[in-house]
Amino acid sequence: MEGEIKSEPVLLSDSLVSIDKLMGGKFCDNYPNACTRCKNTAHYICADGDYLIVFCADNQCLKIDSEVSKVRANKERLKAPSRDGKGNIVTGADKFKLGSMFKNASLARWMCDDNAMRIVNAWLHDTSSFLVILGNTGTGKTFLCASILNFFEEQKREIHYTNQRRFMSDIQKGFGENVTHEYSIDKISYKNILILDDLGAATNTEWQKEMLLDLIDKRYSFKKKTLITSNLNKDQLYELLGNRIASRILSKENHFLEIWQDDQRVTRYEE
Repeated sequence: MEGEIKSEPVLLSDSLVSIDKLMGGKFCDNYPNACTRCKNTAHYICADGDYLIVFCADNQCLKIDSEVSKVRANKERLKAPSRDGKGNIVTGADKFKLGSMFKNASLARWMCDDNAMRIVNAWLHDTSSFLVILGNTGTGKTFLCASILNFFEEQKREIHYTNQRRFMSDIQKGFGENVTHEYSIDKISYKNILILDDLGAATNTEWQKEMLLDLIDKRYSFKKKTLITSNLNKDQLYELLGNRIASRILSKENHFLEIWQDDQRVTRYEE
């Protein structure tokens, strides 16, 4: 090959270059460094931005390096944030349509005391299945949900967000498409992480309570990571949702946080 190679040679297995780029490369039948696998000295050399990438010309080595390159490229794509058609980053709050005010919600912006943050962090990083947060309207429960949703979405974890009204609406829409309520519930019952926001913020008919019990019982039985928020206090959970739901939500093995204070929404979401 003509000209001096000024950069250090790099094997394809250490790059994200595909075999297709070899079409623009040059063949060198006596490269100074032999292939570490087959000891062949014939190589292809091509440019990739500011670097020269060196490939062993042996067909078997090319095949191996091509597969390694594809795997690494796919892993890089999985790490990259999701983007919409305009190239804007799509957060978890965007994906589940929580509203623009929650797009960039983060735990760093959640206004709470040290004990509340300790409880949330403990749930985030251990194997306990339920985190239950009770508090009056305007204390940042949905902001916290959005923050956790964005956190796990950025990590590419499987997570689903719903609230009681949305959950019931999805089941009812399914009836119009000949989908059973069991199927609609099972679609989210086995998600790795579930956020169920505003529990109890509906009419809480007997039918609704049966649907909620089916979902919560499956999450509880299979120890699936679940965040539940509600404006109801402990007594109201028993009174309005019944013993079977309340007993699972208020189980001693769950993480539990109560936030009863003045409505802070006027200042909570300021930059």
